[in-house]
Amino acid sequence: MSGPLGTEPLLPLLGLALTRRPPEGALPLLVALHEWCLPATLDPAAGKPTAILATPEGLHLAPAGVPVALWAQAEDVGSEPFRLATVVVSDDPTVVAAAGARGLRAPTGRPIGHRRAMSPFVRERLRLERGLPADALLEQHGAGWRFGRPSALLPVEPDLVETAMGAAAAVIVTEPDWLLRSLAWGAPTVTDRATAAAVGAVSPDEVLIAETGSARLAAATALTRDLVEASRLSWRGYRRVECHDAERAAMFLVDRLALWPEAPLRPGPPLPTVELALRLLGTPTDAHVRTRLADATDRLAPAP
Repeated sequence: MSGPLGTEPLLPLLGLALTRRPPEGALPLLVALHEWCLPATLDPAAGKPTAILATPEGLHLAPAGVPVALWAQAEDVGSEPFRLATVVVSDDPTVVAAAGARGLRAPTGRPIGHRRAMSPFVRERLRLERGLPADALLEQHGAGWRFGRPSALLPVEPDLVETAMGAAAAVIVTEPDWLLRSLAWGAPTVTDRATAAAVGAVSPDEVLIAETGSARLAAATALTRDLVEASRLSWRGYRRVECHDAERAAMFLVDRLALWPEAPLRPGPPLPTVELALRLLGTPTDAHVRTRLADATDRLAPAP
């Protein structure tokens, strides 16, 4: 987010009060946050931070009225700091699940890719246009994949799996990496408990869980007849992916803690707050709206 002299945004301060040794996920998250804010150990001489990231023991250092991201472990669930935190960050999926919509899984930094989320309504139209069954499913089956109507699933070539993932009414997966890809496509997804736990996916908010192949097939088949439920899973599941890798986790924190960089003093790159909003929406880098935004900000008059 840098540009010519005078166009760089003014980055807010994220105060750090981590009195415990944080998990390995802290490093990729803090590195990714440098694009949006200045993470630094709390120091009165540095001025009041916009927000803080703290463990419970470090909260006494936080200025009043500043939003808090709490780095929590299992023993912190239900405590007053846990209840009051704006965001709860943890490497323990049970802690993240207990925090609900406030929960953020400590990211691994592993790239998931920038797949375009396809809502169930868009998927329905794509299947109609391509002559695919309205209830088409994609199922991870043994070492391969099957696609088609629930009663007539046929093998899928490996290079067509993600194409099918972008069109299926529901997807059944049993491996963590494929679960993340499915959620990144916005696919309503059914999996098993161990696979969901491996990526911190919460049932029944973000995925549906069934422990046998026949139960997973039944749950996915039911999703093809319930567009409202499929849409809920699609949106919440995609948000899980946004919070899984370091870049998306950083954007989640910036959004929830209001760590919005101030606009440049003179014309230059798109306003950083708008750029963050576009990224949170998953807007492709070559989208027309980005070109129009750049054109509009280039014509802004210099600040007096």
